[in-house]
Amino acid sequence: MSEIINKILYKKLYFPIILSVFLIVEILVFISFDDLLSIEFLDVGQGDSCLIRTPGNKYILVDAGEDETVLSELGEVVPFWITKIDIFIGTHADSDHIKGFLYVLDKYEVDVVLVNDLEVEDQNLCRIKEVANAKGTRVIEAVQGDTFRAGDFKADILWPPEDQLSELDDNQKSIVVSCKYNQFSFLLTGDIESDQEMALIEQNVRIGSEILKLPHHGSKTASSYEFLRYVDPDVVIISCGLDNKFSHPHAETIDKLDNLGIHYYRTDKQGRIGFRTNGQNYRVMVEK
Repeated sequence: MSEIINKILYKKLYFPIILSVFLIVEILVFISFDDLLSIEFLDVGQGDSCLIRTPGNKYILVDAGEDETVLSELGEVVPFWITKIDIFIGTHADSDHIKGFLYVLDKYEVDVVLVNDLEVEDQNLCRIKEVANAKGTRVIEAVQGDTFRAGDFKADILWPPEDQLSELDDNQKSIVVSCKYNQFSFLLTGDIESDQEMALIEQNVRIGSEILKLPHHGSKTASSYEFLRYVDPDVVIISCGLDNKFSHPHAETIDKLDNLGIHYYRTDKQGRIGFRTNGQNYRVMVEK
């Protein structure tokens, strides 16, 4: 009799709990493996950081800001059970782009680190290479022509050319990444300046994109009319800190966007800016 009672109690008390756990797991799996590409322009203050999650659940982090702010931002958009960043791209060695990655390396497993020049003598970059090597993470120099894929997601390195690494300063040889998922594309530009913008145009590189991360935080030295017209974005993202000492974005840059009728979002005003796309249509979500 007691065995029968125990079975009844098990069904009444534990079966609903087990069922709930299975349902939660199914929901989490569904969320993690949907067919949407996710892009998050993180609010890391005066700096850059963009997280890409592919439909195959690969995580790509492009830049990481200057401090541990990137961790709190990642905590808002990365599920708690995800412990790995598949690829980190440090567009160049400026601290407002890569120093925060040292905090990322402490918390996440990272498969590959891509940098613009392995020979750059920079304290933060040297420390990143040191920690990455200690963890068995590969550190690779990315140059024009490199490509990587994750299912239907493709990323092409458009800049810098390998034969110009010694001629350009660190901003000028920022990694430029063109990303595409089916019919949808977006362009990440680091801190390149107007000369590099013109070089891309003259090389007839196909960089038309729905979304453009504006070069160099919207500074006066980049975002020429020619470049903006060539990319022809629907939306521009300006990554900068509130009331920053550089006065980014520059008033002339904002005037260009207004004159061309290009809609823009700013992390200093709207906080984190997210996009979801099925490869054709997309929607945007802002934090503020």
